[in-house]
Amino acid sequence: MSYTNAEKLRELEREIGYREKVFTRMVAEGRLDPNQARRRMSIMREIAADYVKLVEQDEPRLTIGD
Repeated sequence: MSYTNAEKLRELEREIGYREKVFTRMVAEGRLDPNQARRRMSIMREIAADYVKLVEQDEPRLTIGD
């Protein structure tokens, strides 16, 4: 099965939201180092930014006059 970049981005954004909640709780409970949580979230956000670019390439927006 193959998914579009837009579908992958939507799922990734959901995962980022989930991780933000879970990591916040884990850090508060002392089960996750805050620096590790920030690093892992930063990586996920960079991946999401990569997918935003891919989606924009897949689905370029029309400009006025096109």
